[in-house]
Amino acid sequence: MPTHKSYHSYLIESLKDPAEAAAYLDSILEDGDLDHILLALKNVAEARRSTIDASNQTDFNWEKYYPSLTQEEVPVFDY
Repeated sequence: MPTHKSYHSYLIESLKDPAEAAAYLDSILEDGDLDHILLALKNVAEARRSTIDASNQTDFNWEKYYPSLTQEEVPVFDY
């Protein structure tokens, strides 16, 4: 049995912490590459989703935007 996690599992677990997620997004936004930004948003959304699922809360914004991120579309966010 492996004694290590995959990088993706480690990343998603660390992004459950809002401060970690904010720092992660800040660093990706500095890069400015749209593909990297979309992947980062998808990763943060996945971490948020697992947190919501674990607490049995509903998050309507999550349900609205996650399909866009998983289909690799460029999402349009309402302000």
